[in-house]
Amino acid sequence: MNFMRLLPVAKQCFMNVPAGLYLGAAAMGVHVLATCLGSEFVYAIYHTTVFRIVRHGHDFTLGLLPWGSIYWVIGFLAFYLVFLTVVPRQERKAKKISLASKACRGVIHFGGFVLFLFYFLWGFEYYRPSLDKTLAIPPIAPDSVFLKNEFAEITALLCEERERFSAVTKTYPPFLEDSLRSLQESLLASWALPVYGRVRVRLLYPEGLLLRFATAGVYVPFVNEGHIDAGLHPLQWPFTMAHEMAHGYGFTDEGECNFIGLLTCMRSGDPWIRYSGLLAYWRYVYSDVAARHPVFANDIRSQLTEEVRSDMKGIRAQLAKYPNVLPEMREWMYDVYLKSHGVRAGVYSYNQLPLHIFRWKQSKYHFAFRRIERQNR
Repeated sequence: MNFMRLLPVAKQCFMNVPAGLYLGAAAMGVHVLATCLGSEFVYAIYHTTVFRIVRHGHDFTLGLLPWGSIYWVIGFLAFYLVFLTVVPRQERKAKKISLASKACRGVIHFGGFVLFLFYFLWGFEYYRPSLDKTLAIPPIAPDSVFLKNEFAEITALLCEERERFSAVTKTYPPFLEDSLRSLQESLLASWALPVYGRVRVRLLYPEGLLLRFATAGVYVPFVNEGHIDAGLHPLQWPFTMAHEMAHGYGFTDEGECNFIGLLTCMRSGDPWIRYSGLLAYWRYVYSDVAARHPVFANDIRSQLTEEVRSDMKGIRAQLAKYPNVLPEMREWMYDVYLKSHGVRAGVYSYNQLPLHIFRWKQSKYHFAFRRIERQNR
């Protein structure tokens, strides 16, 4: 067989393969490499090189703009997808390329390109070791005594913090993002973890875009920015923003981002920020306690002040404005996605916040919520 005759054919096949397919294959190749060499090894290289460059490259250029990148990026991607799938009639006739063939090649190219960008910009952070392992926090589970004591303490602290402010702004305060970023970077630095860039978290419009899918916020790797729904109740802004900011600094586990978000809020001297974190934490602890000790949970809940009850009612009323769309499907899809990326608990990882706090309280990194608040005053 004359292999020289096959070269033009091979070259033609190579040229006809969409470039996005090669990029997508390259991303999958890294996964294979992680399997062979170890995921933590691959993560260490990626986090200190590629991710570091990506963070600084965005945060000190587009991240400095007053508007979010997501809007023009969506517009560009939509235009690009149309450009890949639609060919002028004369070009199709000249090259004898059918519209269906061109559309198929365009979708393959676009899909591979998106897959590559997802992992290149952020997705390989799923190889990050757990915080428990990184901080050498003992892997122990909370018992009923801890949950009861924690619920009683957090309920009292929640009411105390609510007494320290009388109203909440209905507009997005410019200081909030900078304040939370400073607090979170300080928290991560206290754990000797590297902090790259200055993560942005934007309000996402139109209102209810995320809330209709039972989501308060989202980190979008393709624009390197976090977002919170513009229709979210203001009392939920600080905690949700701190959660999405943690994603931006390279944390992928939802429970760990809840944990970092809460501690970020509790390092603040602003009662509104602290109260937002405590409201979120109270809900998770209450859910755990109510499932095991419903009578006790209701007794402690009855101790909430009228202001706190009113705030909770206001949050529920705000969320009710945006009924969920296909909540079961959304939860199933996200659960599959998380588990396929190494988050064993799936969507339940959100509910592991009390577990993270319990373990953290047994570690050298623990600080008393009340003591920190008084020091900051």
